[in-house]
Amino acid sequence: MKRLKFSALLLITFLLSPIAAQAFDIPLLTWERGRQQQVVLGGGAYTNSWKVSLEGNGEEPLVFSASSKNDAGFVVYSLNIPADLPVGAYTITTVGEGSPRTVVAGISVIEAQVRTVSSSLFDLTVIIAIFVFLTGIVSTIRARKYSYIPFKSEQVLPRFTDPIEEREKNFWVRLEEAPYRIRVRAITSLNQSLLRFLLIREGELLHRISKKFYGLAPLVGAAAGVIASVEVSRNTGIAATPMTIFIVVAAIAIIDSFSGLTATLGFWAIQLMTGNLTSFKDFLIALAVGIAWVGPSLFASILREVIGRDLSPKSSGNESPFNSLAVIGSSLVGTSVFYLGQALVGSVIFTEQQSRQISLVHILIVAALLIARGLADGVVLNTKRGSEIRDESFFIARVTSPLTALSVTAIIFAFVYIWIESAQNALLVALIFGAPYFLVFIRFNSMKFLKTDRVPRNILIESALTAGATFIIFRQISTEPLLIDQRASLLLLLAGIAPVLHAIYSAIYSSNEAKFSFEENLEIIEP
Repeated sequence: MKRLKFSALLLITFLLSPIAAQAFDIPLLTWERGRQQQVVLGGGAYTNSWKVSLEGNGEEPLVFSASSKNDAGFVVYSLNIPADLPVGAYTITTVGEGSPRTVVAGISVIEAQVRTVSSSLFDLTVIIAIFVFLTGIVSTIRARKYSYIPFKSEQVLPRFTDPIEEREKNFWVRLEEAPYRIRVRAITSLNQSLLRFLLIREGELLHRISKKFYGLAPLVGAAAGVIASVEVSRNTGIAATPMTIFIVVAAIAIIDSFSGLTATLGFWAIQLMTGNLTSFKDFLIALAVGIAWVGPSLFASILREVIGRDLSPKSSGNESPFNSLAVIGSSLVGTSVFYLGQALVGSVIFTEQQSRQISLVHILIVAALLIARGLADGVVLNTKRGSEIRDESFFIARVTSPLTALSVTAIIFAFVYIWIESAQNALLVALIFGAPYFLVFIRFNSMKFLKTDRVPRNILIESALTAGATFIIFRQISTEPLLIDQRASLLLLLAGIAPVLHAIYSAIYSSNEAKFSFEENLEIIEP
């Protein structure tokens, strides 16, 4: 009887051994959902036109996209795993012409654990495209068409030529006026620059509504930044901190960009005092938060002034019948800056938390706030007032400085180094993307044989075309037989070429323009 049982067991073992061997040869992989995953197949994968899919767990099959074949005959199959795909067991199945349905791997899909921007080529493409678009704006705005920005201010900031008047005031009056004086002194202490002008320009709406709140707003912004920093500490990191608090501070910054600046300083100060800025990565996170708060209002402010000139060249920006379109266009650009800042935060924290995700609702809220701010700006600033008004018009002699260009290049290097973990490639990428910021303040000798004056400048169209090249490169790289980290590195290297070429064109165009004169540009500078 025992011999019979042993013989039966031996027979079953022989019969099942091919199946066991086949199962043993199938690799078992663990994939995080919400990321792009890849498999590399060779030999018949190309000649048999295999269709590769992820199947199982009761879900509809997800089909991999195939790259072209490399020289060794291998094909890279890529699939973006949905963030809401149920966790569990799946299989990678292939079906080809003349070949049976085959399971080539077993997959265990788990929750997202870690995430870098280079793990999602499309997310990286969006970040690059927004940065390239903003770089295009910086390169284009040096043109004479946009260089003069007229503005009448009621803030009446003190100047050296103003007479000194000492008036006796009691303690309580001086205490009440202290916030106003502090803000005015802070602005006047800044060197003449585009940033200084924009801070004055964006504070005008609040000043005309209420001088007291104009003075108190920076304190409100600083308090909001402190609260946001405390929330980050209480949630043990920015990854687990809900987006709500950041949207609230962004709203304050949109109303008054100077308050957004104080909010950023308050946020940084608390992060530093509480020991949260302990690494290079923490510094970049804090910097990205500042970009998301201060950048939207500043970019929207300057674009509201210049977009109208592209839509209606014969009228000033404030009087253009297309002013509402200028507000919408500038608001969309400002929203993209907010998204860029938040995306940069997510690109270096290496964790994916539900509370940290940027949703469409968040983007729409910021866009609506910027549009409302632009429309209110046009209504209030065009209202005739009897108060003392001073001309604060600004002529953009240069958009950036060498220090700004160096800072931008260093920041690019820092982010890219964290993404791709290669100092050599990160330095090369930083030099390429930083080049347009150096070209902005470089002027060539006149090249009249290049008839640049025949091509009118359009700040949005030029920037959009430059950014569009990023998506073309992304689409082309996605078909190459490369792994995700190789695709990311190649995308970073190639995407910087378009903004460099555009910056060179802008430098040549600006160099060919005649010296700025008020007589030649009456259609632009009329109040």
